[in-house]
Amino acid sequence: MTSSAQCAQDHSYRQASSQPFSNSTRRTYLRNRMAELDASIAALSAERRSLQEESDSIIYPILSLPTEITIEIFLRCAASNRLPSPSPSEAPLLLAQICSQWRRLALDTPVLWRYLLFEGTSSFVELLKLWLSRSGSMPLDYTLYCSEPSRTGALIEASILHSHRWSNISLGLPLTSYPALDGLPLPVLRSITVQIHQSVSNEVVRSPVIIPHAPLLRAAHIQSLPRLKVYVPLRNLTTLQLSRGVELARCMKILENCPELVHLDVDTTGSADISSPLVIEHLESLAFNLGEVHILLHLTLPRLRRLTAAGQMVASHVSHLDSFVQRSACILDFLSVHGALELGTLHAWLRSASHSNSVAELELVRCAAWYTPGDMPSLLQAPDVLSGLKRLRISGNQPSHLDHNRLIDVLRARREKTTGWVVLESVVIDLDCRRPHGMPTSVRASLRALAAEGLVIKFTTTDRSVTTHVIIDSQV
Repeated sequence: MTSSAQCAQDHSYRQASSQPFSNSTRRTYLRNRMAELDASIAALSAERRSLQEESDSIIYPILSLPTEITIEIFLRCAASNRLPSPSPSEAPLLLAQICSQWRRLALDTPVLWRYLLFEGTSSFVELLKLWLSRSGSMPLDYTLYCSEPSRTGALIEASILHSHRWSNISLGLPLTSYPALDGLPLPVLRSITVQIHQSVSNEVVRSPVIIPHAPLLRAAHIQSLPRLKVYVPLRNLTTLQLSRGVELARCMKILENCPELVHLDVDTTGSADISSPLVIEHLESLAFNLGEVHILLHLTLPRLRRLTAAGQMVASHVSHLDSFVQRSACILDFLSVHGALELGTLHAWLRSASHSNSVAELELVRCAAWYTPGDMPSLLQAPDVLSGLKRLRISGNQPSHLDHNRLIDVLRARREKTTGWVVLESVVIDLDCRRPHGMPTSVRASLRALAAEGLVIKFTTTDRSVTTHVIIDSQV
């Protein structure tokens, strides 16, 4: 029946209903109407089944891939420079929302859930438990941050249930949360970071936190605070970072128990009464702060390759470096200097580092020496400074502190093959500025000419919004 005909019939029925009519007439009409509706429902159901069958017959190419390839795609989606957070806009949670097939596959792939960056409160504890349970028996790479002491109890409790699977763990918790780790066996732990979120100024932990069993531990980053001592197995450590002004005397006692160290990063304070320098045979990389009495006085590092110094340099530091290099007889390949210092002091520092005759890479970060750009050639063109330099990096300075023409003079001099220096291969410059910074056309042309001769050049500026603007990149 057409819609117009149906409307006419309904109208006739409404008119008839206002008049006396027999029960049999009304019953007949209702039965006919119900039959018509049943026929419409049947037709629509048949159409729905047909459309569903057609939809089911469509095969999406991505869903026809072998399971192993799909899992590999999942892993690459989850791989990044940072751990994934439990966000529906990031893998792996994002992958589980695409379709039912992907959801089943994602939930049945524990390796997707072994990585986690969790920043939350106690209200998120159920989400944390769910994530950790999905990781099955996989080793965990896990970062947990929470700043409120009242909210960390449940999170710590849920985490410790899986501590036997901690592989690479980073904790940023209030001071009073760490006693929960005391005596905890960590059989597969490879690296640990302990940071303090100091939300309550008068927090105190009187007893040390001791991790007695971590046979695979190779890397540790421990903040040193007077109100918290964390002790981890040291004998097999290859990487150690001690920050927040650890006392130099305590630092040296720790280093005496780390014979296998390869990488060391320390921020020390105070002095130490040590009769003779400590020899660490395998140490290749050292980063330290320049204090009144710094750690170079107390170390001999015959295999050192990379040296990074940060802080305010004074004249006495030059003699310390000079005696350190000669005593260690090390062959430095990389030298990095961070912080304010006068040009003459930096010149003497680089000259002392040049005694190894091997420094191929120099990094200068926020060095006040560049505030007097006219003196730059006297620094890097001096014959007794870094004759083996191949790679130069300058970062953190303002554009007004760098004389472009002087820079070109330095680069040209370092490219000359008749000077006795190793030919400079690359230069990377990243300047801080409040707004995008341009470059004179003549300077740009000179840099491009050097690039055409084979010098790799990358010149960028970074503004207040931490946006990087590329001025020249010879590799693009």
